[in-house]
Amino acid sequence: MATTDSIDTVASRDTAAMDRAARRLQAWAGPRPEAALLARYAALAVRVDAPLLRRLRLQLLPRAEPGIEADVWFAGLHESLGRSGFVFDARVQQLLRAQLAAPVPAGARSPLEQAWQITAGLHADWPEALRTEEALTYHALRDGPDAAAQVDALLAPALKAMAGGGETRALEVARWAQRAVPRLPDAARRHPAALALWLASLLRLGLSADQLPDTGAGGLPPALRWLLPAGQLAAQQRLAITAFDDALQLQPLADGAPPAASEITLPSTTPLLLALQADWSAGRAPSRSQVTLAVDATASETRVGMTAGWTSLTLSSLTGQRWQLQRQAGEAVVDEPPLPWQRMRVVVLGDAGPAGMGFFVSPTEVVTVVDVLPPALVQALRTGTDPAPPAGRVRLHAWDADGDRQELSARLVALDLRSALALLVLQRPFPGVLVFNLGAPMPAAGSAAWTVPGLQADRGHWPGTVLEVDGPPQMPPGRAAPAATARHIGVQLPQAHAALVGIAGAPVFVRQSLVGIADLASVAGGHDAGSMLWVVPAPAIDRFLGWARRPVEDGPQLLLHHAVDDPYGKGAELDERAVQRIAQAADRARLRLVIGSSAGAAQSASSSPQGGVFTPGLAGAVRLVTPVTREGATRDARLDLLALAALRWARPDFGVLHLGFRQPHDRSQLPAPLAGAALQDIDKTEPEALARQLLDLTEPPDTLPPGPLRMASGALLEQQLGPLARPFQRSRGDLGRALAPARDQNLAGVADFVVGRWNISSRLDAVPVVELLAQLALPMPEFDPLEDLRVPGRSPRVLNALPAQLGRLLIARAHAGRVPPPCVVVRDQAWQGQRSADSIHAHVVAALAAALGCADGEARLLLERLGLVLAPWVLVTTRPLPDADTLQALRQRLPAARFLFLAGMQPDLPEAARAIGAHLLPPLPEGADMQWLAGYKRLMEWARPRKRPTRPARAATPPLKK
Repeated sequence: MATTDSIDTVASRDTAAMDRAARRLQAWAGPRPEAALLARYAALAVRVDAPLLRRLRLQLLPRAEPGIEADVWFAGLHESLGRSGFVFDARVQQLLRAQLAAPVPAGARSPLEQAWQITAGLHADWPEALRTEEALTYHALRDGPDAAAQVDALLAPALKAMAGGGETRALEVARWAQRAVPRLPDAARRHPAALALWLASLLRLGLSADQLPDTGAGGLPPALRWLLPAGQLAAQQRLAITAFDDALQLQPLADGAPPAASEITLPSTTPLLLALQADWSAGRAPSRSQVTLAVDATASETRVGMTAGWTSLTLSSLTGQRWQLQRQAGEAVVDEPPLPWQRMRVVVLGDAGPAGMGFFVSPTEVVTVVDVLPPALVQALRTGTDPAPPAGRVRLHAWDADGDRQELSARLVALDLRSALALLVLQRPFPGVLVFNLGAPMPAAGSAAWTVPGLQADRGHWPGTVLEVDGPPQMPPGRAAPAATARHIGVQLPQAHAALVGIAGAPVFVRQSLVGIADLASVAGGHDAGSMLWVVPAPAIDRFLGWARRPVEDGPQLLLHHAVDDPYGKGAELDERAVQRIAQAADRARLRLVIGSSAGAAQSASSSPQGGVFTPGLAGAVRLVTPVTREGATRDARLDLLALAALRWARPDFGVLHLGFRQPHDRSQLPAPLAGAALQDIDKTEPEALARQLLDLTEPPDTLPPGPLRMASGALLEQQLGPLARPFQRSRGDLGRALAPARDQNLAGVADFVVGRWNISSRLDAVPVVELLAQLALPMPEFDPLEDLRVPGRSPRVLNALPAQLGRLLIARAHAGRVPPPCVVVRDQAWQGQRSADSIHAHVVAALAAALGCADGEARLLLERLGLVLAPWVLVTTRPLPDADTLQALRQRLPAARFLFLAGMQPDLPEAARAIGAHLLPPLPEGADMQWLAGYKRLMEWARPRKRPTRPARAATPPLKK
């Protein structure tokens, strides 16, 4: 029998190892502060050499004596030491890098940036693998808005080499990844691409299970299956699952063995890979744990130890299959939860005593709700004024590890725009506080919840029940309704409403999971019904903290488009006031405001920097219309307007807000992608509401429900189909009978039922209904292709199917719940090198010109200006694929376009796709594309019935002559 470490053992072992490394580093660094600084600067390097230490000391520590180089060299903090250099111990290096990346005061030079400039310059001629590892480390530590994209770009060559570079090259990459990836910072190591590379390396090299990475809440990365040899995924291994209170038993089943009571099937890799996620009940602080298991198929059984009290187990394979084991519900919360919540709670003090509560989210930060704070302080932060101390301070009571009450002082630093949350920062850190993970999911209705007893007691708890609520509670005066991302949870408590005084800001739990913060209370209804506690959910708190901690300079870019004919004429002063309001709202939303090139004098009226207009970092735009606005007065103004419309066409999620100042109506002739939007009067919009609009513009709340796309797209399409299909149904059950074959990817069966059963209307358009049914019935695997097409990627995709309609609706389904990007269809392309690139470029120009209603020359100029920003899908129905030179020419002409080649079946399709660096989507069953197309044509003929030709009227018959 094989036994693997339990989830708790792995976590505690890692924590103990980090503690030992911290003590080791502190013992060395204490008497050598300057040498410790030098070691910190050198921690970016994969291998520290003498020239690097010398350059770092001379440039960053010029007053330090030369001997600190020797102190670092012989510190004993290394994993290996040679003549040419040394490699830090992995955990010591992790600590040094964390110190190097620590935040610095505003205006100070970042030690991380200084160390990176020197390290990158000295190591410019090092091997590519080492330079890549150092660049990955830098971008992960920098943690900027583009960090994930940078990690993607740096790992792309390695992923490409492992997937299509041959077995020899794949083994080289695997050996590099096996050494390099575990040493990367968390942000890079936990990136899905890095996890996929690491796991694929393990499977190729047959490494031991103790090198398995923690895959986090996402489970096994979807890209992993594409990095493995095809033979590893062909064979299958069955496993019988037996769950105990404190363990999970996995038993391999031989071919032909009878089915087990609980059984899963995994790809027969060596070892077998399985992601295990456990949800826990009371008696344990973490609410959820995740671990990746390596199961030995040759052992009679494998046992995974777990702490007793789990409520559900979720298992997932590397092909995306998921299984769940659920315990019976009904387990009550114990009277005294073994949870030291007192150490995470604070009491907010007002002028008249305790006003409410809050809890720690770090040793220096407290989150609470605005209603417990002094109104003058809240108003001062909203208006941008800075009250003088002590008016700008908030007094708090907290409890230390010994249970003694301490008085703290904090300042208010952030107010949420989408909820009632507020963030306080302590004047000095408060050690020993308890900080809970905010990653808890939304609790289900009926869950047993509990909260702390307000200001009435320091111990005990109040039990309650999570309820299904129809809408938000009635807001107090001056409070806006919360956004969808901060929708309240309803928790019913048995206490009377009068007993809930001071509970605002208190933590709320389901078992040991922190699920939210108490906001409002109301009477639940009925004489003995108790009270309703309205709770801001934990995901909203997590999102708010990420926003509140983000510097403005790291926020998304917002473009201000204001075309002024005469910037120095009448009305310029009014324009300045409008621009200042927008700039203040952008600052409140922590956005970077970028002034467009046609804004005239408005540029000088704003303190925001100019430049970076129409860059890939642009997340939204504001179009300002005033009495002196002239959209088409100059060529630049018209091109800027067309550029906005082009962005809206190519990126439907690119928001544009139309604001008017002393201009009730929009008289401009707008291109189609911008037309139809209402002009909002900026004079009648409150500053806080405007800031929230700008934030929603650049960071729109996700319209997909929580969870992976595989759980959402089909349900979303069916939800959209309901009201659209209702006018065409003869009976209430008709939609269900049409959905059944659609779920089985049988569009022909859908057509048989719809054409024979449903009504057709000459007044209602049935095409949207047909397209949704066709998306549901796509003959494609449900999971990976949709996720792959939803995320922008540089490499083209290849699908072995010819109908352009199938490719177009596949992209639409990948964006279920959102407006998909446009698809430019190019049919029957014969590849002729540069001429083909010119031809496809002309197709995109024509599509853009038609969408904007502009001339082809203007559209061509826009494509040149916005080449790195416009990212439409180009669907090319062709056979065979283009060669590498032609594809390179296409990328040069259309650098941001995403290509999907519908290539048709050919024997060498996988090899041809690898030769040009294209990503081959999973194959369709033989003939499935033609069967789908036949059903699609029948449905379209039903949706668009042919009109009978009108017969000419008969000539009047002349009367007979007598």
